[in-house]
Amino acid sequence: MPDKFNYVKKGYDPETVDDYVDSTEQILREYRERETLIKNAIINAQAHANEILQHAQKTADSIIHEAENSAKAAQATADGIINEAKRQAHSMQFDADRQLIDFTRSLSSQRRFLHRFMQDYNAFMGKYVKLIDGNDFAILNDKFDEMEESFRNFTTGRDLLE
Repeated sequence: MPDKFNYVKKGYDPETVDDYVDSTEQILREYRERETLIKNAIINAQAHANEILQHAQKTADSIIHEAENSAKAAQATADGIINEAKRQAHSMQFDADRQLIDFTRSLSSQRRFLHRFMQDYNAFMGKYVKLIDGNDFAILNDKFDEMEESFRNFTTGRDLLE
């Protein structure tokens, strides 16, 4: 490509100008081809980047969905464990309350038995003292038998069942 044009009569040399124009058009075509290649490369890169982003988004969505499902399952398991623990605690409290009531009843029954026993004993001892004063040993022997029977009932707990 010439840096300058040769002068001829009445202007520039047409052959030199035509060569210059041809050469400039060739360079322009090459630049346009390169521009088209670069544009296509950019479009392809954008399309590939979009595919990668879509795949990444699908993967992220899938991971989030799995995590949510796992969290729901874990929450359901935890709720089940908590509910079972509450049920067991309630049952244990009910059993403890029932045992306390049974123990209180038993204690009350034993108190009543002890009170009756003490009354019987005191009555017997009062009669015993009177019998000894009166030297009536047959009646005394019967009273000892009654006392022995009361004591046996006390030790075997038969009066607790009343």
